Order: sequence, then structure tokens, then C-alpha cells
Amino acid sequence: MKKILLLSTFLMNFLSGSGQESPKQHLKPADLFALEKAADVQISPDGNSAVYVRITPDAMTDRLSRHIWLINVNTKRQEQLLPAESFQPRWSPDGKYLSFISNNTLMVMEIKNRKTHIVTKLEHGAGKMAWSPDGRMIAFSGFVPLSDAHKVPKFDHLIRPERANWAEPLRYIDSIYWEADGAGYIEKGYNQIFKIAITGGKPKQLTDGRYNENDDFCWMPDGSAIVYSANHMKDASINPVNSEIFKIDLASGRVSQLTSRSGPDQSPAVSPDGKWIAYLGYDETFKSFTAPGLYLMSADGSNRKEILTGFDREPQHPVWSADGKNIYFSFDDNGNTCLASVRPGLKPVIIYTGLGGDREFSVSRDGRFCFEDDEPTRPPEVSVYQNNKKSTLVRISDSLMRQRLTGSVRKLNLRSNYDGQAVSAWMVTPPGYEPGKRCPAILYIHGGPYGSYGKEFSADFQLLAAAGYVVIYGNPRGSTSYGQGYADQIAINFLRTIMMTS
Repeated sequence: MKKILLLSTFLMNFLSGSGQESPKQHLKPADLFALEKAADVQISPDGNSAVYVRITPDAMTDRLSRHIWLINVNTKRQEQLLPAESFQPRWSPDGKYLSFISNNTLMVMEIKNRKTHIVTKLEHGAGKMAWSPDGRMIAFSGFVPLSDAHKVPKFDHLIRPERANWAEPLRYIDSIYWEADGAGYIEKGYNQIFKIAITGGKPKQLTDGRYNENDDFCWMPDGSAIVYSANHMKDASINPVNSEIFKIDLASGRVSQLTSRSGPDQSPAVSPDGKWIAYLGYDETFKSFTAPGLYLMSADGSNRKEILTGFDREPQHPVWSADGKNIYFSFDDNGNTCLASVRPGLKPVIIYTGLGGDREFSVSRDGRFCFEDDEPTRPPEVSVYQNNKKSTLVRISDSLMRQRLTGSVRKLNLRSNYDGQAVSAWMVTPPGYEPGKRCPAILYIHGGPYGSYGKEFSADFQLLAAAGYVVIYGNPRGSTSYGQGYADQIAINFLRTIMMTS
């Protein structure tokens, strides 16, 4: 009797396919609501933990939610820290606390026991945050509306009768930047820098004036001052590419201008010993695109010098190593984002090629890098890199992608029929594509026009490939990551460039 039951069970499982994985399906538009991604990856100072913001689409509200997750770098175990929406996690210098934003509130969590407390409410939100070196204060940028923002010149106008239902009242606009896509009218005001004790209280506004202070500030290692960039020109709205680097003394409030030239200086990073400031900038060329250089100057603004001469790429996000001997930075090269290091006076060294997602990185005191990296056939993963070895910590949307077929992506090395100019491109073919089969094609050209595609995951491209299209995307003349000369080919002579491309 037992043999008959066992045989019956085996036949039922065999016929029903029980115990077997379901066949993979093509990616579908509805899958966009299941495609999560990571952002703002931050490794702890000791390198043993990392946090990131997991961005999750909501099919019911058609919006994105953000939550902070904590990863144990050694075991790769992860957990969601808070049930409420939260973002912009930043480690304290000793790694014991984590600051973040949740519900327009600046909060701090003690990592050991997961206890949180409110630091301050943020009426107008916050931009960047940075802990003071002693871990007792947090500096942040915030919007300060103009007190006279809603004053309207007097015009002869009708008086609205009581209970009349008229259109909105007159809106008086006297600025160049007054509306933004997806945001509507821009409130008049300026971005300023504040500081507040982590125990709470009232934030102290450090900067003022009718200028926007950029979200790229950092503390001096002794906590005595904050270094930042800003455009203090009276006509900044019509001359936006002319920021300088400033230093504000926190005891006296005195502001010192450290750079002065026609052209932008920005993204300051102070060396661990407080003697040097690395920053990005360039001399104004009046071109529509100019790649910045990586510069170094003394903490008082003297001894300015470029340390990546002849590099011909666009360095971004300078960060000092803990020992102060190297400056880490990222740059795009032929469509790939690279992580590199340079020691003043020496040539740069590429550490890793293939940063993905937001293309940023963080680094611990012992030299462990944490970032997102991706491939054309999968969403970005959270990874850690040290001693020439990469380890994947989290595979975002892995449960979905294991059930989906993706299109193959192949690099195309093309040349212009006009003059033989090399042009990089990639081709995405439908899943299961058989060579020689004719398919409709879609050509994708990036906007900007200064920017670049690369070896990265695109849900748009994969959805089109799943629908039976061959997708070709590339970096035509004017794209970045190929040097200043390639970007310059669409400058001034734009119409001729269109004809050449055709």
C-alpha cells in the first residue's frame, strides 16, 4: 500500500511540475514596481558596517519610498533600521551614532541599542549633513525663504467682491530661475549653512546674505571652521559658473575667501592634518563644457596648484585617505566610471572600474571602499572593495531578476562615415535573440548634451528588448568621458555637427 501511495505522489509531482523552478519570463512594465535600488552608500569609519538607502516603488501611490538599511560588512547580514521613511544617513566620527532625516526631522540613532532621538525639526528640509570632528555637532544646509518674497508691486486692480470665486491672485516674478519641472514655482530664498548640537536645541545659522551656499562643505579637522563653496556675485543667476571657496571661522563668524578667479572652484576636501585643501575647478573658457581639474592649496588659500595636469578627464568627489597621503576621486572614462587615487606629484592610479548607481563612493579609515556597481543585465549591487578584491554585500531586486530573462548587451566599436571618428555604442538584443534575425531597432541618444552612457543597467532598454526591439545607445560627439576635444566637437559649430552625424 505504501509503494502505491509513494508512486502516486511521485506521478502527481512529476505531472504538475512541483519542485521545479518556474520558467523565466521576460521583463514586464509592471516589474518596474518591483525593481528596487540602492543609493547613498556609506561605510562606517572602522569599515565593519555600511548603511544605504533602499528606494522602493509603490504601485498603489505611484511614488518612491526611502528607508535606511544597515549591513554587517563581515557577515553580509542586513536589516532595515526604521519603519518610517528615512534617508541621508551619516556616521559619527567614532561610528557609534548615525544621523539621518525622517519626516522633515533631523534625528540621531545610537547604533548599539537602536535608540533614536530628535535633534531638530526642519521646516524647509535639509541638504547635506556633516558631523564635527569631535562628534558633538552636526552642520547642515537648509533653505531660508526671503521675508519679502511675496511682496507685489502695487498695480491698479479690481477689488474682489465678498465670496467671489476668482482665479489665483497675481504672481510677481523678478528672478530668472522661477519654476522647475516637477516642482512648480520655486520659493524665493537662499541655501544657508547651520550647525546644531546632537543633543538638540535651536540651530545656529552660520552664513547669510542673498547667496546660495553649495552643499559641498566640510569641517576643519580641529572643528574651528567650515570650508564651503558659493557664488557671491551680484549677478549669480546670469553668471552661475563662478563659485569660490570660503572658510568661516565658527568662533568669530569671520568669512575668508580662499580662491579668486573667473571660473568655478568647488567640492573642497580638507586633509586630515588640516594643512591642505583639495578642490575642483577650472579657468573660465566660455565653452559650453569644460572639464574641471583637481587642485590643491594651503588651508589659508595660498600655494594653489593643479595636481592632475594633462589628465583630460573629469575628476569628481575628492576624498582624502585617512593618512593624508592620497586623494581618492572618481571619473568617467569611455563610458565607465572609475575609482582612482593620486598622490600629489605622482600620476593617478585606477583602483576600480565599474562604479554604478549614483557613481559615488565612501571609504573607511582602513581603506575599504563601499559603492554601488552594476552590469547592463542587472540592477546595481552594494559592494565593498579592498586589496584588489570586490565583495558583493547586497543584490538589490535579486529575487525578481532571478525570474526574468534579460537582453544581452554588446559593445560596438563604430566609426563615422564622415571622417572616421571613433564612436562608442552598445547594442541590447531581445532575450533569446538568434543572430541574423531581423528585428525593429530603436536608437537612444542621451541628452545634456554633455553626458555619457556606459556599461550600466537600464530598465528602459531592457523593457524595450523584452518587447522585441534591438536597442542601440551610444555616445556621439559632444559626450563626456572621452576628453575635452571630443566634447568640443559640438561647441559653436552645432549645425555642422548634426550634418556630420547624419
